[in-house]
Amino acid sequence: MGITSSVHPQNGLEPEAKSGPASAPGATRSTLDILIQICTVELCQSLGVAAAPLAVNRRGDYPQDAQDVVGVVTFSGNNAAGRITLSLADSVFGLFQTPIVGSHAQRDAIRELTNQLVGRIKNRLLQFQVALKIGLPSAMSARAMVQQRPVGTAVTTYVFRTLRGELRVTFEGSLGDATLNYSNSVRVPKEGEFIPL
Repeated sequence: MGITSSVHPQNGLEPEAKSGPASAPGATRSTLDILIQICTVELCQSLGVAAAPLAVNRRGDYPQDAQDVVGVVTFSGNNAAGRITLSLADSVFGLFQTPIVGSHAQRDAIRELTNQLVGRIKNRLLQFQVALKIGLPSAMSARAMVQQRPVGTAVTTYVFRTLRGELRVTFEGSLGDATLNYSNSVRVPKEGEFIPL
């Protein structure tokens, strides 16, 4: 018997372990959706910004201004490849404890925030026996981000609402044949914990 994940009945987000057959592709996709939403909300909370999941869009469109800055991090692993992106409405940068003003500061911030988000997702996936290698974060316009996307890439867009606008995360690519089998034997580092190389 394998271990699969399900949605925790109390909060609707936190996955819990259950005995059963290996995860089906639909269950894997649903679990990944939950993990990305959890990691995004937790990242925002750590910055003092309240964010709530608004929509999950699998059509691959990316409805935002072509000039908006987007943070991008690539990932790879066992049959896995793709990238994760993060973008914030300009007004959201003003919600941080120290508001971020100016295009250069916003580009630096979006790179760092995307790096932190992908790190959280990577750590969560370790509990599901999926190990990813992640690249260095970069920042580019939304137009350039879409132009660099390989034709036919599977894209899921996650939309979140804040008090001053939306933020968006995309998962582009695939985890390959990963079935996200949960294992509580994997220790995931806590935020701020030193990890020796």
